[in-house]
Amino acid sequence: PPPPPPPVRYEIHFWDYPAGPTTSTSVWDLNDAGQIVGGYRTPHGESHAFLYNSETDVMLDLHAAYSGPGAPIPDGWTIATAKSINKDGVMVGKLVETGNANGTPSIPFILDPQTMNQIVLLPFFGPDGSTTGYLWINDNWDILTIYNNADGSRGAYVFNYLQYLLGDSTLQFVPGVLTNGGRTISLNNPTATRAAQVSGNFSNGTVFRWTIGPSGGLETFSGLTGP
Repeated sequence: PPPPPPPVRYEIHFWDYPAGPTTSTSVWDLNDAGQIVGGYRTPHGESHAFLYNSETDVMLDLHAAYSGPGAPIPDGWTIATAKSINKDGVMVGKLVETGNANGTPSIPFILDPQTMNQIVLLPFFGPDGSTTGYLWINDNWDILTIYNNADGSRGAYVFNYLQYLLGDSTLQFVPGVLTNGGRTISLNNPTATRAAQVSGNFSNGTVFRWTIGPSGGLETFSGLTGP
């Protein structure tokens, strides 16, 4: 028989916020290196994105670190939350207007700490009147963006950021039936035999899986239900 798996090791980490005590914290994603991203509320009521590195036990306020002179952050806007991080430590998130409690409108961004232009504002492909909701980035640098329409409905699109930098368009809109009223949507990594996939559930709980790319397509699983 195969050897037993190694025992699971758990660690609990605590960290202090650079700006002082916070009234709320949102943790959104964790990569294989133990880097955690999210957002927190400063003592002054502003929303700031953060990156916590469990290896070094250092918490970084992304707004304080990346909104200085020369950064592409518009005046009056804050790096409010980091929504996702991939294995390369590349993060996606959004800016919001300082002091705007409801978080809209917003501007999506990508942040790669290892490059010269560390933070870049992402293109937004949603329809007129919509605004960025959630973002995910996978290890292939595919970016999934959920946008909120003015009428309360939701849509989503996917594109590859590296191909975008080369001038190649890989933009695809998730079929609207997936996200209008949907509650749970996520993006996985591609494999050697298939492209990345978007998965989640309809508002009635029916589970779906949508494979991106020209050979992809939509599958639904009526025997399963989401949360």
